[in-house]
Amino acid sequence: MPESEPLPRAIFDAGHSPTDTDLLRNSAQTDALEGAAAMTALGRIGRPSDVADLVALLVRADNRWVTGQNIRADGGLT
Repeated sequence: MPESEPLPRAIFDAGHSPTDTDLLRNSAQTDALEGAAAMTALGRIGRPSDVADLVALLVRADNRWVTGQNIRADGGLT
């Protein structure tokens, strides 16, 4: 792309399932967290780094052809 052209705009929704944060740990009961983990293919709830890794992948400069996507980071829940 020539320097004079504007960069393409990319809009993403990095959807995620329950993520292991202080807020979730302080507001959910242990059996609910275990139940949520059991429903995923990976057998655990998400970690903040799981969501951050997805966002980092989407905003890479060489990811110029993917736009307007809702990509789920949910450990195989959906």
